[in-house]
Amino acid sequence: MTTTWSEAKWDALEKLVITSQETIAKMQEDVNAMKSNLSTVNERLSDLAKLKTLPFAEELINRYSGRKVTNPFEAMASLKQEDRSVEELTRSTARHTPREGNVKHSWGGRQRWGDAVLGQGPTTEGNEEMNSPSPTGPDGVKRKVSYFYDPEVGNYYYGQGHPMKPHRIRMTHALLAHYGLLHQMHVLKPNPAREKDLCRFHADDYVSFLRNITPETQQDQLRQLKRFNVGEDCPVFDGLYSFCQTYAGGSVGGAVKLNHGHCDIVINWASGLHHAKKCEASGFCYVNDIVLAILELLKVHERVLYVDIDIHHGDGVEEAFYTTDRVMTVSFHKFGDYFPGTRDIRDAGFGKGKYYSLNVPLDDGIDDESYQSLFKPIMGKLVL
Repeated sequence: MTTTWSEAKWDALEKLVITSQETIAKMQEDVNAMKSNLSTVNERLSDLAKLKTLPFAEELINRYSGRKVTNPFEAMASLKQEDRSVEELTRSTARHTPREGNVKHSWGGRQRWGDAVLGQGPTTEGNEEMNSPSPTGPDGVKRKVSYFYDPEVGNYYYGQGHPMKPHRIRMTHALLAHYGLLHQMHVLKPNPAREKDLCRFHADDYVSFLRNITPETQQDQLRQLKRFNVGEDCPVFDGLYSFCQTYAGGSVGGAVKLNHGHCDIVINWASGLHHAKKCEASGFCYVNDIVLAILELLKVHERVLYVDIDIHHGDGVEEAFYTTDRVMTVSFHKFGDYFPGTRDIRDAGFGKGKYYSLNVPLDDGIDDESYQSLFKPIMGKLVL
């Protein structure tokens, strides 16, 4: 039996072949582009290997800042000079410090003598003067900005292949220095959070575990590791407890400064570990510094509004305040088969906290315009 194809069918087949050829050509272009990108990446990795004794962030700044420098080591010397200026700025809070024993420290309404307040250097009572001009907001009002940064925070390492990379905090700090933004802020080195500070939210035995666990002893504590959800996502690494103390100290110290009216805005790039629960680690987070900071704010303020725009649901913070009407939690996050996979729009709090939790689950692939069309009207109604 012979099948006769119509002219229309042949035309359709010809178009299909042409389309396929165009698709193949486009794929070949993509492959060539990927090869070119890979070559560039390999070249940059080679550069990094040569500069491995220099700070990673500084090399990136030299590469992308547009500086016309043929010798990268000359740029490094320039940036190191900037870093020395930054260190001077970081130490500025101690320049006019009275002698030890004559300084009174306060923390959230409580006063004590001795060590500096959590997250702050020693200061006399009353508002501190900014060591730099205050930036002006879109409404023309100047804002006092306090920026918490510990130079050691970038040295912590979750392990090979882990997506959580604290060295990015140091990279961000170097960018701020390079663009002269540190002179627009009050730069502070956070004091480490104490064990009793962490226990204001977290269970005593969990905090004790974090303080004592080390890479060398973890094999002897497998039961505890499982109990506190410490493992692949939340690994044990050198300096784990110090890392937690550092970022939590910055967040709570920032809340203290807000409570005392010393600033209008606080920045702590090391913060925001919103998955940690009362008795367990979760999602790369060990200590929930946000909960600790909110608890500090509640000492002075009747209510606190917490807005989370991380791609992951802010489950740890929401869980901590799910039954209270003093904290409203709002989370815009990717929903569905995605970590932590919790909270859709129907989850709105419980008991006194009913309607004080708002979740805005988003589909994958949302663009900026669509995001703003949701964010602006929702937040506009909340802050009225």
